[in-house]
Amino acid sequence: MSAFLNPHPSLITLVACVTNGGLVAGVTCYTVDENKGLTPVGPLRPIAQPTDSASPPPGPLVITQDIVFNPSSTSLFVSVRSNGAAPGYVIAYPIEGGKVSTQGIISLTPGITGDFSLNFLSSDSTLLITNPIPGTDGAAYLNVAPSLQITVEKPIVIPGQIAACWVAYSPHAYSAYIIDGAQPNITVIDTPTGNIRGTIHYSAAPMTGGIDAAIDRGRLYMLTDAASPKIEVFKLNEHDDADLADNIQSYDVFINVGVLPFWMGMAIYPA
Repeated sequence: MSAFLNPHPSLITLVACVTNGGLVAGVTCYTVDENKGLTPVGPLRPIAQPTDSASPPPGPLVITQDIVFNPSSTSLFVSVRSNGAAPGYVIAYPIEGGKVSTQGIISLTPGITGDFSLNFLSSDSTLLITNPIPGTDGAAYLNVAPSLQITVEKPIVIPGQIAACWVAYSPHAYSAYIIDGAQPNITVIDTPTGNIRGTIHYSAAPMTGGIDAAIDRGRLYMLTDAASPKIEVFKLNEHDDADLADNIQSYDVFINVGVLPFWMGMAIYPA
């Protein structure tokens, strides 16, 4: 289950939407009030299970993968994996009057089966999606039309990718950083072109990678290995393709916070 909180630009209203990837898959939305809390808006927006899903489906690739509002807060997008034999798809829900539609617009994503993280690149029209299935391209640019129909614009072949999962985006560096969840590699994408600038390698136990990441003030913070977590801190060298980043700190979560296994999410609240 994942959630995303978003203020609607034309109203003094906070809208929160949650996607459930389990047995009863779908999207539920709420208004958010600091005094009243969450108030449901509309029914569950159901999402069909792939035909190979158990009940409930096992992780980490369940049914729904990511949920995100577009930059203008006029639509909500959800990625859905396939059964492996057919393309996955993305559902777009229009927003009118601060309310998320109960009818989604479905777009298949040919060549992408494990539709995973959704990342808007500054505008409403360009999405970067990841595909953490070994042997696939690893990522792609999607074009979002005004009608909310989505087409695959450019596949991005990430050499040797095992689980290209989450993305951290830096509009100042014109770069997106694709985190491999199964190996210590970060692939850097030049966002204007969709070409690969290079790869950031870091030290980690074999077959472990990043779980979540965020960028703040020229630093990339990445949570690694849920079983024995560390936060790797990289100083981004935005204009140097030969030396994309310096790994300046490795913060041991267990030593500094306590032995609580299976850490997953991470967020930054800048001062």
